[in-house]
Amino acid sequence: MSGKRTVEDFFRVEASSSDVTQERERNISGSSGSVDIPTISRSSSLMSLGSEPEDSRPGTQASDQVDVVIAGGCSISSQELQTIKDKMAALTNYYKLSYVIKSKNAPDTSSKVLGKTIKVYNLKAKCQKCFAEVSFWNNTTGNLVSHYKTKHTHDLSELKAAISRTSRRGLKHPSGDDQPQRHQLSLKESFGQATRFTQDKGKEAMTKWFARCLIPLSITDHPATREMFQVFQPEFRVPSRRTLTRDIKAMGEEAREEIKKIG
Repeated sequence: MSGKRTVEDFFRVEASSSDVTQERERNISGSSGSVDIPTISRSSSLMSLGSEPEDSRPGTQASDQVDVVIAGGCSISSQELQTIKDKMAALTNYYKLSYVIKSKNAPDTSSKVLGKTIKVYNLKAKCQKCFAEVSFWNNTTGNLVSHYKTKHTHDLSELKAAISRTSRRGLKHPSGDDQPQRHQLSLKESFGQATRFTQDKGKEAMTKWFARCLIPLSITDHPATREMFQVFQPEFRVPSRRTLTRDIKAMGEEAREEIKKIG
């Protein structure tokens, strides 16, 4: 037989090698159980090199995390912002805080130290009924009530009740007719003489003052007058010149009627 390999010899050798390989695999499977060799796909290998899932990458969900926009140039700490959010919690069904616009110093009406000021913030909240943006300061809720008084009258009483609960957390009531019936601090009360302030009592006292002292009615519109009352009683809404004129005339009519009764 010559040393050359025929085609038949080649296929015979290949078949024999295949049989040996299959026999080895059967021996391995029978002796130690099946052996699973993990298959690493190209995509999983790329993930193992440090790729992050798309949802976990920084910035992917930023729009869902930012719920209050702080205007440029306005400085507010995260603690102060959280305090405002906590105080607004009772109004969740009516307003959602959306913007911090600016800040200023205002008289601290809770302090007995004359001239002490606190930092207050001009905010915007989105009405949960009509989604309108309402601007207000965090130390008063007058604008929040006014919006519901003109746009959502049926929900006004519920809003006032919520504000009454909110006031215990630090937000103050609006002044004037929108003021809920609760105890208000005045200048006298802060020095130990308890009294109850109302808008009507303030207007009556101011009307008598102007009438008896013959003070020019234009004084009521002067910025210094409003600044003075802001210090004495921040809850007092200073009446306009037209309102004061009407009240003085009404007071004069009452005086004439009393004189007629005497005569």
